[in-house]
Amino acid sequence: MAYEYKQKNSQFEIRNPHCVENVFLGISAGMCLFAGLAALIGGRFAVGLEEGATFVKCVVVGIGLLGASFFYAGKLLRQLRFFFGRGQPANLVPGLDADEQGYVAFVSRDRQFSDARALRETMRQNAVTRPVSRDAVDTLLYSLIKNLIYSPIETQRLVGSQFRNLLGLAFLTICFLVSLVGIRNEAAEAWVGLFYFVMTTLLVLRPLAAGFFRSARLPQSAVIIMTAVSLIGPVILAEVVPRTAFPFNNTVQFISLTFVILVISLSITILLFKAALENTVSPDNTTIAPYLETPSVNVTPAQMFTELAREMQKSWVEDIPNRTYMRILPDAGTGRDSFSAHLIEETQPLAQDIKPLTFRRSLTLPTTRWLTIVDFACAVLSIAGVSLLLHWALTAASVPSLIYGNAFLVIAAFGFNCANDFWSRFEFKSRLYWVECSGNFTHAKTAVGNKYDLVRTERAVTNVETMTLRVWVAEADSVTFGVDRPRDIISLRGLPKEAERICKHLAAFGLNQASVIAPSSEVDVARLNAINTLNAKGTFQTPVVKLSE
Repeated sequence: MAYEYKQKNSQFEIRNPHCVENVFLGISAGMCLFAGLAALIGGRFAVGLEEGATFVKCVVVGIGLLGASFFYAGKLLRQLRFFFGRGQPANLVPGLDADEQGYVAFVSRDRQFSDARALRETMRQNAVTRPVSRDAVDTLLYSLIKNLIYSPIETQRLVGSQFRNLLGLAFLTICFLVSLVGIRNEAAEAWVGLFYFVMTTLLVLRPLAAGFFRSARLPQSAVIIMTAVSLIGPVILAEVVPRTAFPFNNTVQFISLTFVILVISLSITILLFKAALENTVSPDNTTIAPYLETPSVNVTPAQMFTELAREMQKSWVEDIPNRTYMRILPDAGTGRDSFSAHLIEETQPLAQDIKPLTFRRSLTLPTTRWLTIVDFACAVLSIAGVSLLLHWALTAASVPSLIYGNAFLVIAAFGFNCANDFWSRFEFKSRLYWVECSGNFTHAKTAVGNKYDLVRTERAVTNVETMTLRVWVAEADSVTFGVDRPRDIISLRGLPKEAERICKHLAAFGLNQASVIAPSSEVDVARLNAINTLNAKGTFQTPVVKLSE
């Protein structure tokens, strides 16, 4: 379920993106819990039967499976409820409080826009900037997948990680297959299988279990060494190893064991890479153009920004204040001077998809179809791994059952962790406003009435000739992978009519402001009538009533 942002409108009820994933996590957690308890119960009976080896195996497997069960259950419970509250999703750039001015300067290079100045420059240049990697592997990836450069930064990172995983596993599998070609010594083949099993454990299973294989990079030196070893090593090994010298007396078939682990790891990585590709976006034209007015007004620029604040309040979505990224107010000094003011605001982002995510719908949506397949495959691997471990603990099964079971659970956990990054993907829609006001102003005084008139008004006014008033308004599509994760813009569509409306409204406001002070209250009118009566009777000399501001 999702947290209701506002009770009166369902458009803030964001669907839980992990509901389908939680089902597969629940299945895996339940199987591990059941098998773990069964193994411990089997160990309890083994004590009475004085089967020490069975007891040790049952206890080790039972504790390990209970740990795996708590791992899956903990992940499920953390995702059982999906909260979407105030201030979420994250701002495009660091924001300002209601009473703050200026902008928050450069914060991080990990964001699409480092600060409000970068966002302002993006709107000015009418183009969304995207980082370009100089790495050789990334260059190959961007050459193969043309639309990847238009995707959010997080999508590019995840796709790049899976691409590197795919290359590393494919390289290791090819080296393994090449090493077996042309060897007529079965014992040497077994030793080759043992070597690659150790390499698979060190380079694949161990990093997968530690959770950092997603960012692993295979050094060039390792690639060169592995290539040379796969071509030369088996030939030398076939000449020096006796034909009857099998590792571990040939009790473990390392060739088939290594091949199965590599193929399954490679298959899960291919599915993850396909799921990552489905989360890329196609290029969308960014079309923003400012609307320009050059009014000449007798009003301070600060008054126009006060009216702008009132006008921007009308754009609030469901009475939720806009997010302010830049607020630079005009500074009106004395004498002749210039001013420059900016205001950048974003309306509350609204999720574009709030429909419940069912199994049928997850298989029809391009962004979740392959994720569902990945989680299904990982759940099947978990069940297979649990069954093999339980079978090894309760029976006299051979060591390969233990190795296969552990490998399947490790690969399944890796698949769940990688897929989890993509399940949190959300698309939002909002409006961006940027108002720029600049020009030169002078201070002057205006007086109305003769020196001996009954009422004479005088006022200091600010005159601005041909003020530059620009307004940008755009509808922004943004993507985030979690409500608190950075949010990236994927497209901007200009709204020229809205920009024209705001610009003309501000210009009209400045032109319609009075530059003359006149009595307006009923008390002023009554007193002026009394003065006129006394003046007509000649009781008092003609007073001069001076109203100034």
